[in-house]
Amino acid sequence: MGLNLKITTINLHNFFLDSEGPSLDRREKPREKIVQLAGVITEINPDIVLCQEVGGENSLNIFCKDFLKDNYQSSVMKGNSERGIEVGFLIKKGLPYRYEHFTHKNRKINFLYSYEKEENQLVQSRGGVPVNDSHCFSRDIAELRVYKGDKLALIIFQVHLKSKKDRDGFDPEGIGKRSAELNTLVKLYRTMRDRFQVPIIVGGDFNGTISETGGDRELSPILDTDLKDILELTGAEKKGTHIHFGPNRQKTELQFDYLFSSKELHTTINPNESGIHSYTNNYGDILCPTRPYELYNMPSDHFPLTLSFKL
Repeated sequence: MGLNLKITTINLHNFFLDSEGPSLDRREKPREKIVQLAGVITEINPDIVLCQEVGGENSLNIFCKDFLKDNYQSSVMKGNSERGIEVGFLIKKGLPYRYEHFTHKNRKINFLYSYEKEENQLVQSRGGVPVNDSHCFSRDIAELRVYKGDKLALIIFQVHLKSKKDRDGFDPEGIGKRSAELNTLVKLYRTMRDRFQVPIIVGGDFNGTISETGGDRELSPILDTDLKDILELTGAEKKGTHIHFGPNRQKTELQFDYLFSSKELHTTINPNESGIHSYTNNYGDILCPTRPYELYNMPSDHFPLTLSFKL
C-alpha cells in the first residue's frame, strides 16, 4: 500500500526576509504577506513545497522557524539569478523518506544570443577558436531525489524558467532562452526516466502557458512526453495561477505554474486535495483583485498549486 504525498508549488514573489541579496532589487517582504503565505501553506499542509523567488537560504530558514512553527526543513542552493532569487524546497519533518538535493545550474542549454553567434563566426572565419560558450539556466533546475529506505522512489524537478523580460533587447520576450531551457529540461527528464525508471514530477514557474491549443510555442515540447499537468488530469475549469494587469489595466489570469507527473502517477491522484488555492485576508475573505492597486494586497502574484497522489 503506497503512502499519500502532497506537493505544492508556489512563487513566493521576492521572498527576502533579511539583508541577503542584491541591494538594487532587495526589499524585505512585508510581515503581513509572509504571514499570509505561511497561512496558506499551513492550510494546504503539503509534504513538500517547491518555492520560487526565494531570497537566499537564510530567508527560507527564517520562514520555517518563525512562521511555519519549525514543521519544515528547507533546502536552497544558489543558482544563476542576477537578482538573487533562488529555487528551494520545504520538506515536512517526520516523513518516512530521505532526500538528496542536486543542482543543474551549470548545465549548458545550447543557447547563444545572435550577437554571440556572430562573434563566434567572425573569429572562426579568421581561424580562431569561438569565444562564446553556451549559456546555462537563468536560475536553476533543482532536483530532489526522494528515497524510501535505500530505494529511490521519486524524482522532483523544480523550474523557474526565463521570464518574458528582455532588458537588453537581444531576445524579444525571452523566447529564445526560455525555449532552450525548456528543451534542455525535456532532455534531462527523458534521460532520468530511462536511467532510474521511477516516477518523476516536474513543477514550478514556467513563465508561459502550456497547452495543446493556444499555448506558448516555445514550451510545447513538454507536451511530447508522458508528463501531464494536475489541472489537466482533474479537468479543472479554473487554470489561472498568475495575475497580470496590462497597460490598459485589463486583468488577465494565466497559468504559468504547473505540476506535471509521469504516467504511473496519473491514476493515483486525489482530485479533492489537488488544484489551485486562493489567498484570504484576516477576515477570511478571498482576495481577488480586480484593479492593479489591489494586487499589492496579495502576498504573491502567483497562486499555490497542489498535486496530491499515492506513491
